[in-house]
Amino acid sequence: MLKWQGVRQAWLSKAVDACLAYVTSVKCSDAHTILTAFCLLESLAGERDVSKFFHKLAGDLEMADFFIAGTPVDSYGLTPLDFAPTPEATCRGLFAATQIDAHLDDLQIHQEEDGGWPILWNPPGGMAGCEWRAHRTLKALVTLRAYGRI
Repeated sequence: MLKWQGVRQAWLSKAVDACLAYVTSVKCSDAHTILTAFCLLESLAGERDVSKFFHKLAGDLEMADFFIAGTPVDSYGLTPLDFAPTPEATCRGLFAATQIDAHLDDLQIHQEEDGGWPILWNPPGGMAGCEWRAHRTLKALVTLRAYGRI
C-alpha cells in the first residue's frame, strides 16, 4: 500500500524485494495472501517486470484455500470478483467471462430484502456484523455497477 501511495524510502525497496522473494519461494496456499500479493504487483507496474510473479500467483490461486472458483457461493471465501472487481482490473484476464458472469448472477441473487448483502461468516460481535455487512454491501454495489449490472 505504501508503494501505491507513492512513498519512497530506502527500506521500502528492501521490503518489496523480500516480499517478491517470498512469493517466488513458496507455494502461496491462501487466497488472501495471493490477493495481497497481486496488489503489490499492481503497485509495481511500470517499475519492474512482474509477469513471472503474476503467472506464478495465478497458478497458486487455482488450489488456494478460501478461493471459491464456482457458484453458488454459500460459504466464506474470495471469489473471482474479489480479484477482478472491475472489468479493467489487472486480474480480470485470469477468469473466463462465463465465470465472471456466473459470480455476478450469484451476487445479485443474494441481495437481501433491505437492499444489503449478508456476510458469510460469524462476526465477533453485533457491531462487527453490521460493519462487515455494510462493507460487503458497498463492495457488491461497486462491483455490480462496474460490470453494468446496475
